[in-house]
Amino acid sequence: MMINLTKARQRARKYTEALYDGICTVKGYSEIRAPTGEDIKELVDVYTDIPCRLSHDSSPAASDATTADTISQGITMFMAPEYVVEPGCMFVVTQNGVTREYQNSGPAKVYTTHQEIALELTEDYV
Repeated sequence: MMINLTKARQRARKYTEALYDGICTVKGYSEIRAPTGEDIKELVDVYTDIPCRLSHDSSPAASDATTADTISQGITMFMAPEYVVEPGCMFVVTQNGVTREYQNSGPAKVYTTHQEIALELTEDYV
């Protein structure tokens, strides 16, 4: 029996996207011309209302540091592969009724069925 790879990938993507239980806005920096004539970078919405899913590798307790407690947590964003997300973007994610901001997106790992992007929780939430 021969497997139709295209159909198998379509089914796999459908099942992957059925797990998306969040909505996100992707924010990135865009160069604009200020009224003073200088070029400045401004944070703008790149994509809004994108279905997604966050995964947390761990939920460790804060560790003591000399200046402040720090938290290290692996956070991965899953979303459809067609969205181009540059490293360094910010995300505003609502999942399970909770909205949080994430920063410093890593390079996307893009697959046929989805993409994975490493994120950090913004300091406002740490």
